Amino acid sequence: MAPSKWQQEAWAEYAIATFVIILRVYARIKTVGLKGWAGDDYLVIFVLICFTVDMAILSLMAIYGSNVGITDQIIASLTPEQIDRMSFGSKLGIPGWLAYISVIWGVKGCFLFLYRRVTLGLWQRHLVKVNSVLCGATYIASVLTILLHCHPLHKYWQVKPNPGPACTLHMANFAVTGPANLLTDALILIIPIPLLWRVNLPLRRKVVIGILLCSGVFIMIATTLRMVFSIRDITDVNTSTAWAIRESAVSIVAVNAPCIKPLFSKERWIKSSKHSYSHDLSHSTFHKKASNLSKSISDPKNDSVYIESHALNPISSTWRNAFAHGTKSRVMKDTRPGSEESIIQQPSTSGDSKAASEVEIDTAQVHRHEGYSSPETEPGRETGD
Repeated sequence: MAPSKWQQEAWAEYAIATFVIILRVYARIKTVGLKGWAGDDYLVIFVLICFTVDMAILSLMAIYGSNVGITDQIIASLTPEQIDRMSFGSKLGIPGWLAYISVIWGVKGCFLFLYRRVTLGLWQRHLVKVNSVLCGATYIASVLTILLHCHPLHKYWQVKPNPGPACTLHMANFAVTGPANLLTDALILIIPIPLLWRVNLPLRRKVVIGILLCSGVFIMIATTLRMVFSIRDITDVNTSTAWAIRESAVSIVAVNAPCIKPLFSKERWIKSSKHSYSHDLSHSTFHKKASNLSKSISDPKNDSVYIESHALNPISSTWRNAFAHGTKSRVMKDTRPGSEESIIQQPSTSGDSKAASEVEIDTAQVHRHEGYSSPETEPGRETGD
């Protein structure tokens, strides 16, 4: 049987989403390496797996059919073999819904991981924590709604006798997952907006960064369209299926756009130092520098707030550096021979802040443990390194 028009569109959207994820993986490996991956790098792989499962299930449901929107007249015309096939297709509806919400809420998790990196030292970090809890709670609520809205559960795939609209139209799923989806998207979107408003950048760059960090707007639009058209044609399973795939594809493209942006840039968006951290530094040397810095920047007399490496984390360093310049922070460069590093510091209010030059490192790599030796007392460390 030839694929229908919506199936052709769906697989095309799946191919685009998969390609974008592959680009993102390549970009992250190129910029931070596998050892520098953060939570969203792993989560996006989970999102791709769930999207693949969802696509496979929806394709099978298109072949076997389902009891969505079924009527007594249709049931009376079915043969026992057709009823069995439709019952099997209806069983697939449960994992299909679970895969769909896992994709959507997985994307939210990716956004939160990204915003967690770019809000280091800012009050918006609390918004990230609150939204993380809220997203977890709404995900659990959505899962419970999918599993419990039809009781007893076997009516979910029952065809004859007619199980009733509660188990065939799944209005409860739309009523819970739709508003929860929009609410969490809106709250997540609040996180980068204050930063964008205060950032001191040329308008063109501000627009580009705003589109990338506020790409959740496109997801909200896709979610709203899906709810409107799916509820309007509630008895047509193809309509809700097609819009679910569109929403998933848009979400995947939106959340990965910031991470693939460096692949299309010849330069960093913003540079806080003339040179970036050298790519050929060994992993052990990197952590050695991170350990020494961790203690020095925790000195109460040193008001350093942001530490990152453009070469290792271009997205977070770009945004935080832009925000730092917008709030009149100063960039302190290491002018010693052979040094290529810098650290962004907030102006000191104590009046006795140390004007020391430090090494710029990726905040995701700094492990704040006690017991680090200072640069001056570390055995074998050259003076002035």
